[in-house]
Amino acid sequence: MSHWCAVCTAIRCFLTPGLVKADKEAAASLPLIISSAGGQVVSHLEGSEAEETFVLGVPGDKGAWAKRNLPAGKAVYSKEALKTAIIRAQRLDSDVKNIMFRA
Repeated sequence: MSHWCAVCTAIRCFLTPGLVKADKEAAASLPLIISSAGGQVVSHLEGSEAEETFVLGVPGDKGAWAKRNLPAGKAVYSKEALKTAIIRAQRLDSDVKNIMFRA
């Protein structure tokens, strides 16, 4: 296993409906990228696992959708931040600059 895969092992990601709708290419490629890094895409945010799941979205998710569907203070990251973290062999949450917004 390469170094960058080891860093992302067991990463759980949720793609917001806004991201899926706005970027069909990302909706198709991100699960492959995440899987290649040893992670998985989940279809919902519930229970204790929601706290450990990274949310990938678009700026348009900020507001009503985030308030209805995310725990208060939950960080939302861009797809670019995820790709950069994988390339740099860093955790997505290792740098606050990676956060697009908080719910």
